[in-house]
Amino acid sequence: MVHGEVTRTILFPGVYVGSGTRIVDSVIMPNVRIGSNVFIEKAIIGVETVIGENCSIGCFQHHLCEKCGRDCCRITVVEGNITVPNNTKLSKTCEHH
Repeated sequence: MVHGEVTRTILFPGVYVGSGTRIVDSVIMPNVRIGSNVFIEKAIIGVETVIGENCSIGCFQHHLCEKCGRDCCRITVVEGNITVPNNTKLSKTCEHH
C-alpha cells in the first residue's frame, strides 16, 4: 500500500509506504515497511526491512565532487531484515570522500 510518492522505482509485493514519503530511482524489496515523511533516492532496500519515520536514505545532499567533478551520490544499499530507527540519515558518497 502506497500513501506517498514513488517515481522511477521498483516496488516488490508487500511494500508499505507511509504518508508524506517520497521514493525516487530506487528498488524496494518484498515486505518492506517505510514510515511517514521518509525520503529515499538511489537506494536498494533489502527484504523485510523496517524504515522508521523522518528518515533520509540515499541522495539527500547532491553536490559535485571536488576531485572528479561528478555528482557524488552513489547507490545506498540497506541490508534486509533490519530496522532503521526514526530520524536516521544514510548515504554513500564518492569514493574520494
